[in-house]
Amino acid sequence: LSISKIQAQAILDMPLRRLASLERKKLIDEAKELKALIRELKEILKSKNKRLKIVVSETEYVKNHYATPRRTVIIQSEEGHNAQITVSDLVTPKESQFVIVTQDTVQRVASKGYRDSVPPRQPTARAVEILKRKIYAQPDDTAIFVTSKGRVWHGNIGRIPQSTNFTDFLLHDNEFIVGLSLASKGDSLALVTTSGLVKRINIGDVLNPRYESTWSPMIGLQGEYDEVLFGGVCTDEADIMICTGGSEKTSPRVLRIKASQVNPQASPSAKGVIGIKILDDILIGGAIVEPAGWISGTAIILSENGFIKQVNLTDFATKGRGSQGVQAWRVTEKTGFVIDFLVSDGKSSIDIYSSKNKRIRLKSSDVPNASRIANGINLNTQFGSKGTLFGSDRIMGVAPKK
Repeated sequence: LSISKIQAQAILDMPLRRLASLERKKLIDEAKELKALIRELKEILKSKNKRLKIVVSETEYVKNHYATPRRTVIIQSEEGHNAQITVSDLVTPKESQFVIVTQDTVQRVASKGYRDSVPPRQPTARAVEILKRKIYAQPDDTAIFVTSKGRVWHGNIGRIPQSTNFTDFLLHDNEFIVGLSLASKGDSLALVTTSGLVKRINIGDVLNPRYESTWSPMIGLQGEYDEVLFGGVCTDEADIMICTGGSEKTSPRVLRIKASQVNPQASPSAKGVIGIKILDDILIGGAIVEPAGWISGTAIILSENGFIKQVNLTDFATKGRGSQGVQAWRVTEKTGFVIDFLVSDGKSSIDIYSSKNKRIRLKSSDVPNASRIANGINLNTQFGSKGTLFGSDRIMGVAPKK
C-alpha cells in the first residue's frame, strides 16, 4: 500500500465500529446524491425548456471545443452513375467573392448583395470590426496570404473559410496576416521585412501543389524579432515603397525601388537582399505599386498624434537598393512620429482606427494633398465634433476600405 509503519499501526489500532461507521456514512452520502440526481432527471423529463437548455449547452460545448472548419463536402445526390465530381468542383464558388481580413478574422462572402455601410466622418463605438485587407476575386482565382512570420498560404478561393478566426485558420500566437493578393502567371511574390530586406519569389515556386491550402515558410527571418512587414504579388515593372517612422534624429523616409532590382530567390530559407538602409528609426509600412497606380495614386501618411496627409506618388523619386529614400514628414512634438503608410487610388475611402477599435471612415478627398515635408491636418480638430475624435484612446493606423 506504500504507507509508513506509523500509518499502518494507526489503521490497525482503529476500532472496528469506527470503520463500519465510515463505510455507513459513505453509503448514506451516495444515496443522497442518487436521490438528488433522480429528482433532477425527473424535472428535466417534465420540462421542455430545461431539455432545450441542455441541448443548447451541449451544442455550444461541441462548437467551442471542435470548431475546426469542415474539410469535406456533403453531396446530396449525383446525376446517375456517370457523374464525376472533382475537388475543383467542390471548392469553387459559383459567383465572384470578396475575401476580407479584419484585425482577427478571415472572411469570404459573395460579392452580390455585399454591403459595408459605415457612416462617414462619424466615430464608431468600441470593439468594431476593423477591415485591414479586402480583395475582389473570381471563382477560379487563387489567393495568397502572407503572415508576419514569413509563412504563405495559397489555394482556390473556395478553400477559404466563409468566416474563421486566426487560431482556426492555423496562425500561430502573435502571427498576423500582412499580405493578401491574387496569383497571376509570370508574376512574383515580394516580401519586405522589418530588418529592411526585400525578397522576391517567382510565383511558380510559391504555388507548389504539395503545399496548397497549408501554411509553408517562404523567407528566412533574421533573429527572433524580425518579421515580414508587408507582402504581395507584383510584376517586374512594379515599384516597392518602404516607409520609416522617424526618430529624434532622423526624419521619416520613403524609399521607392524597382521590383526588378531584386533578383528572385527560390529557396524558402533565403533572406532576400538589402532594400532600405536602416538608421535609428523603424520601418512602419509600405506598398507595392504597379505602373498604372502612379497615374492617380497617392500615399496617405498618418502620425501617432492624429495628423494625416496625402502626397502624390510622383513626389517620391526612384532610388537604388540600400539607399535611405527621401524625407516624407517633418516631425514635431505636436505631430509625433509616423505610424502608418498606405497607397490609395485617390477615389476610395479609408478607415482610421485606434487601440480600442474605435474607427472613423473618411473619403480620400477629405485628406488634403500636401508636400512630402508638410504635417497635414489634425484629425481630432478637423473631424471631431468637440475638438476630439478618439479622446485619450491611442491612434493605431489607417487601412483602405477596398
